[in-house]
Amino acid sequence: MSTKQLVYQGLDAVTVSLTKVPEDFLQQVQVGFQIILGPKEVFQNFLFLDSTNDYSKLIEEKQNAWFISPFTGMGYPYTDAVRLDKQYQFQGNSLYQYSLATWWSAFTPCSHSHGFLSQVLTTKFYSLNLYQFEVKQKSQLGSTTSISVHFLENNQILNTTGEFYVTLEKDLTDIRIDINVVCPLGKWIESNFEKCLDCPIQKLYKQNYKCSNTLKELVFKIQYSKQAQAYSELLINISENLCDMKQILYNQKLEEIIMFSINLTDI
Repeated sequence: MSTKQLVYQGLDAVTVSLTKVPEDFLQQVQVGFQIILGPKEVFQNFLFLDSTNDYSKLIEEKQNAWFISPFTGMGYPYTDAVRLDKQYQFQGNSLYQYSLATWWSAFTPCSHSHGFLSQVLTTKFYSLNLYQFEVKQKSQLGSTTSISVHFLENNQILNTTGEFYVTLEKDLTDIRIDINVVCPLGKWIESNFEKCLDCPIQKLYKQNYKCSNTLKELVFKIQYSKQAQAYSELLINISENLCDMKQILYNQKLEEIIMFSINLTDI
């Protein structure tokens, strides 16, 4: 009987490996997998079973959820065929009889499971919280580029124009970012920093700066904290006179939440 192991490798990769290979594995001409990924609350009341005989269980229906009963492994002589029959019979009062049985010859040994996939998610994926904010004004230029964004935790520096996608590891609890902006004569720097998405009080740090001979560069030193251990997906846009950052959230739908924007405008 073969069994499988699912290994989650970061944000973009999943590896499936056979951890128990049957003797007749080389006789198989095709192996396929179906993978369902989701947050923990999606998977409800799952049982994982190894069966060598007919199986039956009374299941209580769950609202706003799909009942599924996948096979996770099988073992049988290659000279024989799989002869298994699944049935779902309504018993009344939101109860179903789920059964797995043979319909001919011997029962095919198998690993299987059953449970519910929730259609409605209640877990809230929160945005990063801005809890430390500092601005340094410089009378001498220290940067060679107009705008640069430096993620201190992974030493990633963005100092060219374009749109950048940045993923922060889930084990990072604090995220420190330095933003350097050159302040040319004849320009204003308008800065807007959102404190958090769901703050009950002051949500926005807003400030304007007039460039001069004594103000040639600004350094915004900011620090965010996570409300939950999860990957953080960020979109940073840098142009000649603009820098903004958005966080991608998945709450029933995909959202892009503005974290900060810095604009250079003519006086």
